[in-house]
Amino acid sequence: MSLKFDLGESEESTNPQRARVHSESLPVETLELDDISTVVTDTYDRPFEWVKNPVLRKELTSRMSIRRMSKANRLALTLFMAVVLPIVYLIIARVLFINSSVRDGRDIFGVIAVGFQMAFAVLLAPTLTSGVITLEREKQTWNALLLSRLTSWEIVWGKLLGSVVPALAMQLIFIPILIMAALKGGVSLGNFIGAEVFVVFCTFFYGIIGMFFSWICRRTQLAAASAMATVMISVVASPVLALWQNLTSSYQAKPETFIPLWTNPFYVMLQITGIEANGTPLQPWQSVGIPLFFYITSAFVGWLLSVVMLRRLSDGPPEMTP
Repeated sequence: MSLKFDLGESEESTNPQRARVHSESLPVETLELDDISTVVTDTYDRPFEWVKNPVLRKELTSRMSIRRMSKANRLALTLFMAVVLPIVYLIIARVLFINSSVRDGRDIFGVIAVGFQMAFAVLLAPTLTSGVITLEREKQTWNALLLSRLTSWEIVWGKLLGSVVPALAMQLIFIPILIMAALKGGVSLGNFIGAEVFVVFCTFFYGIIGMFFSWICRRTQLAAASAMATVMISVVASPVLALWQNLTSSYQAKPETFIPLWTNPFYVMLQITGIEANGTPLQPWQSVGIPLFFYITSAFVGWLLSVVMLRRLSDGPPEMTP
């Protein structure tokens, strides 16, 4: 493709020294319609194209790079991986495979899944995400990020995923122990996969809560405190309400029939793992219905918080909003 310029008689009359040009072709680099469609298709239809998000790369580089850690954090991480973790593995392996029963294996599986993994998801995820936006504001780089070519979705998704990945990486530490306990306790593959999927879901959900407060607040400390307070109230409120009802009411409601308790991630994990209560197997509506209720309600809350953030970010920096 080329562009043609015809200066005609007027050009010669105004400037006699310039040679008359008739329909001279100047080659330029262009894209045909087929080329444009190919570029668009390659950009948006390739799998894993979202990995090229610069915000995501920046977050992962800053959080996962050992070189950027302080010497104290490096030393603590080295001691944990080289000394503490092997000792914990040896102790649990000894308990599981020496003078232990099937029930012991199921109990250890439940303790690790409900106690440790859920604690990491509930407490670590909002802590990591509560500073993703406030730190940008404190560095005075947030407005520049909003004015970049990146969409609001790319900014939010990159910040969220880059902050949640370290929390998910920490969860991998428990996988070998869970496998040993599941094999010893006879935990089904469905319960094992269901528990791990629930951990990933809760990590993202509570990460969205932390990021929402990072968007609302101006300071990182305030955002972290607000996010943790909200998460702790939401987690502790349901068992407290259940206990208060049983103490003050003549009707002693069972935990599985107390609907506010269905929003507690620790209680929901008990249902997913299929751990028997007093030797009584869980009913299908307990192992499926209660987790499904948590999935639906939490997904709606997370979607609502994300929509609020995305709509506000699409308006640009506050000082440029009319």
